[in-house]
Amino acid sequence: MPLQPENLVGTNANVELVKNLYACFGRGDIPAILAALDENVEWIESANPAIPYSGTRRGKAAVGEFFKLLGQVNVTKFEPLEYVSDADRVLVIGRWSGSARTTGKSFSSDWIMDWKIRAEKSSTSVPTKTPPPSPLRFLSKSNTGSRRDAEKWQTGIPRSRVRS
Repeated sequence: MPLQPENLVGTNANVELVKNLYACFGRGDIPAILAALDENVEWIESANPAIPYSGTRRGKAAVGEFFKLLGQVNVTKFEPLEYVSDADRVLVIGRWSGSARTTGKSFSSDWIMDWKIRAEKSSTSVPTKTPPPSPLRFLSKSNTGSRRDAEKWQTGIPRSRVRS
């Protein structure tokens, strides 16, 4: 069923679940996030060798590893701005900023996450993030990286998703 104008933005139980997950992230309560995920969750963050938390993870333990690796980033702002929902799907538009702990370099980026909810558990999430302006230099101590790779990241929106 396509998204209809009358149900584009809602406060249904799925939107509330996703809002609660973001609140848990804001508090650093990763165990609560993992508890809300389906056992067979697939978490896909666009692969980029310069970003340690990128790649595909399957299962709660692997998603927990994603959050451990994300700890290499000092998140100073994580702001969900708009929620769009229909049936078992919630899209969230937001922005985040921070700095790499290894380099001290700062970033600011918009993002979109696409969550699929089944039986009040998140089984699919498609965090789609627009990367920092120069992602290959963001986490690299040597400030090296392929200009072609950086341009590729800047021209398209990397996709990541979680599926069961």
